[in-house]
Amino acid sequence: MKSVLRSKPVSRPRRHLRNAMVCSVLLVPSVWAQDPTSGMRRQTLQPGVHVISGYANGNILAVETDSGLVLVDAQSAKRVAAADSVLRTVTRTKVRYVVYTHYHEDHTGGMVHWREGGARAVAHESAPAQMNKDTVIVEMGNWHRVRATPEALPDHTFRDSVTIRSAGVEAHVYHLGAAHTDGDAVVWFPAANVLHVGDLIEPEGSLFIDWWAGGSLDGVIAAAEWILAHTDDRTTIVPGHGRTIDRTTVQYHLGMLVHLRDQVIASLVRGETREMLLAADPAATYTGFLGGDAGATRFVRLLHYGLSRPRP
Repeated sequence: MKSVLRSKPVSRPRRHLRNAMVCSVLLVPSVWAQDPTSGMRRQTLQPGVHVISGYANGNILAVETDSGLVLVDAQSAKRVAAADSVLRTVTRTKVRYVVYTHYHEDHTGGMVHWREGGARAVAHESAPAQMNKDTVIVEMGNWHRVRATPEALPDHTFRDSVTIRSAGVEAHVYHLGAAHTDGDAVVWFPAANVLHVGDLIEPEGSLFIDWWAGGSLDGVIAAAEWILAHTDDRTTIVPGHGRTIDRTTVQYHLGMLVHLRDQVIASLVRGETREMLLAADPAATYTGFLGGDAGATRFVRLLHYGLSRPRP
């Protein structure tokens, strides 16, 4: 069967899809394998469904089909060869599609490698514009956003949602609105009950909202609410970085976001400076979830910057 892309009006996974999973598949325990030479590792969630991760770069979700692999995210240009090497320990199948969860290089730069094998990239329609920017963001320590290579740009884009069908396996791709960036996508594999959420959640890491690319705190909160509304207790949730998670972690993440939003807004209403806000340590309870003291401080600084900016 040929692989096909089909755009559709934005819709939501129906609950009966989640409940129609085969229990014997869901109950297969994860299997871990580490490549000591590359620093990459593989987690097999169930037969034919793998997560490739390593360093601080993005998690690749790889789903096998009879007509090729469907990947979620491409890894960085620097690490993609190592990721592919680990992936090849379980399958020699060619990559057919790579779906980007957003434009950042650690999720898209590796596409040059996958394209050499014939893969095509799929992304939200805002991704090409963001990938083509060459700018320096002073507020992030002079972060230089380098223009992507032409080979990394997506072949197919969508506005609200798109379905990828490959030899009977379906991947439903949804844009939930501006959140981490203005072009985030979540990718849902109903037959496996696995959802890749990109950088909308980052457990044990300093969550980043890319205000400079249309990111939105309200959007990140709304995305967490959507994830909770469209998953169940058996869903495996793959974040853009870090360990795989479940709904309990999403609920904790959502509570943290709402609490910190309210604390920062209250501080701004009182006319406090950023230093006064930081001295109050509003993220003290969430230090571990934000990757330590430095990560917690960085996230509060980021929220203060974004919420204190004049609205366009």
